[in-house]
Amino acid sequence: MNIPFTKRGRVWLGIVCLFSACTSLPPASAPIVTGGKAHAPKAWITFLRHPWPKLSPEQRWADLVATHLDVRGRFQWVDDKVQYGGDYWTIMHSSFPYRGDCEDFALTCDAILARKGWPPADRRLAVVKTETGGIHAVLVARIAGGDYVLDNRQRWPMPWKTLPYTWNIIQEKSGGRWRHVKPP
Repeated sequence: MNIPFTKRGRVWLGIVCLFSACTSLPPASAPIVTGGKAHAPKAWITFLRHPWPKLSPEQRWADLVATHLDVRGRFQWVDDKVQYGGDYWTIMHSSFPYRGDCEDFALTCDAILARKGWPPADRRLAVVKTETGGIHAVLVARIAGGDYVLDNRQRWPMPWKTLPYTWNIIQEKSGGRWRHVKPP
């Protein structure tokens, strides 16, 4: 049956359908059942070998500076004990202000760089001891073979050796394990 709608009626119908679709769950779906092993598509294997776009050192530096300034400009220091009742690592999601501490700053910068196409091997978390003896987390980003630090205590990304920190541990390039840092 074809029911004629005015332009205004079609707009309202669209709005009603949109809101009803956004506020209710769809009918339950059955899970996909899998069988035996299968061969991966050849293009998938090629993608896994080179999944990240090639970015020039200049583009990487621009990404690093933009990310650092963006997160730092919206960052409001809040101790985990106040916000969560204890140590808690998370990516900050609110638009303004970002509320968290050093590892939340580092994880948020890491997530943004990942969205910009930075491979995990070029983004690693590190834990350092500050000049006052405090424990502090930062993000270390690699550009053209050099390591730069995104740190909520610094105005700009900095070469790692220029910071007054004792380097304790850093993520491996694969991301899962951590390693002690050899003194420079």
